[in-house]
Amino acid sequence: MDLFPVSNFDKVIDGKQVSLYHLQSDQLKISVTNYGGILVQLLVLHENQWVDVVQGYETLDEYLSSPEQYFGAIVGPICNRVDNAQFVLDGNTIHLPKNKGEHCLHSNAHLPTTVFTCEQTQSQICLRTTITQLSPSSPYPGPIYVSVLYQIIDSTLKIKISAVPAQKTALTFTAHPFFCLSQQDSLNEILAQIMADQFIGLTRESISGCKINAVGSFDFNKPRHVFIDSQEHDTDEIREQLQNGFGYDHCFVLNSAQNQATFSCKNLKMHISTNQPGLHFYTGNYLDNFRGKYGRVYSKNSSFCAECQNFPNAVNRSDFPKVFYEKGEEYMNEVVYTFE
Repeated sequence: MDLFPVSNFDKVIDGKQVSLYHLQSDQLKISVTNYGGILVQLLVLHENQWVDVVQGYETLDEYLSSPEQYFGAIVGPICNRVDNAQFVLDGNTIHLPKNKGEHCLHSNAHLPTTVFTCEQTQSQICLRTTITQLSPSSPYPGPIYVSVLYQIIDSTLKIKISAVPAQKTALTFTAHPFFCLSQQDSLNEILAQIMADQFIGLTRESISGCKINAVGSFDFNKPRHVFIDSQEHDTDEIREQLQNGFGYDHCFVLNSAQNQATFSCKNLKMHISTNQPGLHFYTGNYLDNFRGKYGRVYSKNSSFCAECQNFPNAVNRSDFPKVFYEKGEEYMNEVVYTFE
């Protein structure tokens, strides 16, 4: 399996050149486009064959027309959902674009539709952009200077998102690959282990609320199948949470700073470590038979996301980890994926 040709992404958008960039080691290959910072391909050498473990598209035009805006993209400056699309900063109410009912999801896909500048060396791809506002009517504080680093070392992919605001603002980014380790367009074969004793509960509108103990279907401290393992210890509260998220769409409160999660299928394993307090586990609940790479169809629960981030809706929760950053203060989100 080869990386896609650069010509598939050769296009000028709003006067800015879009392209495709490649990195590889003996065990990994990636292609990244500076449109949205999208991880287009992640090829893992497994049993002497190259396997693409992320969903997406083969051409830029397909990304531009896709109903799924977040395939592999960098999301920010506020990822996940913000209740009522607003928060208070130093006594002033900041209104965000409403793109999910009355709420704001993933900053209205601002970064996934941004053309970054790119600098590439043999070992890394560095993308940069400046966020000035989330929409023409948004008073969101800016500018924010953002850089995204993709780096491969042997069997490890590292993504580092850095941001420095020019004035105080809220920052919580994430990388958003859709993983499909099984190659069977189903999560039934996936074993998941997430080292978390709690998760953030959801309201019926999928807004994050209080922490809940991870029991029954939400206890992934020991590896288990995502959907098909019997859960005899589910409570009414746990069953309600799966209904509220239409499956898993929940942020898990990570216990430690090392080897926080492992996802595996047969002999292929992906270990995740991050400096973030949460891992948002999403099981592709809104995928609706999208035709993607290699002619495959992406249906509901054909992939999963493991978004390393602050807790969702932290801008409206004083009991959640820090989300506001002062002028000139650096924000940093690091996630490392190691394959074996």
